[in-house]
Amino acid sequence: MSIRWFKRLSASSPSGEGMNTALLDAMKEAPGVARQSLLPNGSVLRPARIKDGVRIQALVNEHASKGLMLPRSLNQVYQSIREFTVVEHDGQLQGCGALQLAWDDLAEIRSLAVDPKWQGAGIGRAIVESLLAQAEELGVPRVFALTYQGGFFAKLGFRPIERSELPRKIWVDCIDCLKFPHCDEEAFIVDLPSRGGRPRQDGVRKALVADVPEMAEIINHHAANGRMLPRALSHLYRNLRDFWVFSEEEHVIACGALHVLWEDLGEIRAVAVAPERIGRGFGSAVVEALIAEGRALGLPRLFAFTYEKGFFSRFGFRVVDKESLPRKVWGECLDCPKFPNCDELAMVLDL
Repeated sequence: MSIRWFKRLSASSPSGEGMNTALLDAMKEAPGVARQSLLPNGSVLRPARIKDGVRIQALVNEHASKGLMLPRSLNQVYQSIREFTVVEHDGQLQGCGALQLAWDDLAEIRSLAVDPKWQGAGIGRAIVESLLAQAEELGVPRVFALTYQGGFFAKLGFRPIERSELPRKIWVDCIDCLKFPHCDEEAFIVDLPSRGGRPRQDGVRKALVADVPEMAEIINHHAANGRMLPRALSHLYRNLRDFWVFSEEEHVIACGALHVLWEDLGEIRAVAVAPERIGRGFGSAVVEALIAEGRALGLPRLFAFTYEKGFFSRFGFRVVDKESLPRKVWGECLDCPKFPNCDELAMVLDL
């Protein structure tokens, strides 16, 4: 999608509907997203949406109550909803699983759960195969799992390894596990074909692993000038599914993220343009994509903390009292040097 194409759509459709239609089509083929498909038993495999959050949590926590995996709060499920792939049949959730990136060379399959009534029907296998395909598209060369189902993963090409061989950065969740540090799960890992992920096509698209260093450079340039929060590489890898970029000649020149906070609210954050390219519509193209994705996920409302009132007003955002936003939006703010004396505006868009 070129910037010229974006401008033509914007000019011909003041409401942005044409742009959103094109982006919705592009989302279906975005790297790292589950391709909707019909399984042999008539079930549908597809990417998770906001409406699936409660059912995913219930299924995961049913298995967690038996000591088979870590429990997940509803907040954790919503915030990681784009990591999940689900299988459903006649409106009933039969299984789910998530792919969490740890770094540029490693991702984890987690929260893999199948309804007991459907175990043995190939649902878990279909989900894992989809998650591995997503990892390959994103450009991740290795995927691991901590599991009690070693035989299942071995059939899918995973091999056992010592947990000590995994890097320390994977243990973020494990620290809060009741069994830590005496974990009795087995570690399994698989090497994926070294194809380097999807090509870094020009235009607006979902972010790839290879984009992260340039995203960090652009974001942290603006953070150094007090315009936004800085982002560590680890944060960008773990939250890669939130990000869209505008790429030109295979280099990122703009980026932005849509972070889901709850079933009714998402935040547009880390919108940044390379300093030498500001004012040419690249940031607008990214924000249009984020808004379109919010609608596709089923979010009714988006917000942003910003100094750029005029920029966000063009998309229909309106200024609101920060205190009118729910407490769950303040998670990152607590670590901001300016908290609680924030001088940014809070702006909201109803979708």
